[in-house]
Amino acid sequence: MKSWRTMSICLLTLFLTILMGCSFSQETGEATGSSIILEYSETETSTDAGVQFAYDDVHEVKKFDNSFMVYKKTATDSHLYLGSVRDKQLTEYGFVGEETYIQDFTKNEESLFGRPMTLITGICGANCVENYLFEQVDGQPQLILRLSGHVLVADLNEDGENEVVMMQGSPQIEIHVYKRIGDQIMKVNLNEEIGTTNSVTYNSQTNVFEMIIHNETKQYRYDTDSDSLISL
Repeated sequence: MKSWRTMSICLLTLFLTILMGCSFSQETGEATGSSIILEYSETETSTDAGVQFAYDDVHEVKKFDNSFMVYKKTATDSHLYLGSVRDKQLTEYGFVGEETYIQDFTKNEESLFGRPMTLITGICGANCVENYLFEQVDGQPQLILRLSGHVLVADLNEDGENEVVMMQGSPQIEIHVYKRIGDQIMKVNLNEEIGTTNSVTYNSQTNVFEMIIHNETKQYRYDTDSDSLISL
């Protein structure tokens, strides 16, 4: 009887050791590379119209179309601002770039978060980019997001709905992902979620994120079924 009892205790100890080892591996797997679960938070969605003043207060219009205009406020100021005009009233959204780079400003119609939107991008330096994302509401542009960084439009989880990937900072690059969850546009900072102070990069052609974890280069793809990164 004593030998059976001793053997049972040994088997129980072995079982508990294996179980604890498995649990430890699962807990640390998210940090070491098998998968990283992403926790999104609410973003500050712009719903106000911006600053409004008379169109005559604009010093010089640099670019203009039916919806938006880029302009200078003074003769000596190199800063350019983005606004829209209605009934001779100008709605100003903010600083959009420097006059030196005006030829590189872009306005693109995009499908984002399952809705048609307008993305206006201005340049203010080598690693200085301003982006304004608008949606048409009752025939008028409504500012949805203002993003400072390099913006890419990508279908990360391949569900047919595009998200926004923003790369920010130099030389250490942070990546922010903006995604529609339910009826809200949510955001996540991948560097903070991963817990790395190293740069995180995104390859839009392969749809792969690359980062350095514990001195090893890791590649991840966005999971198609959940908000997580899966190791390749």
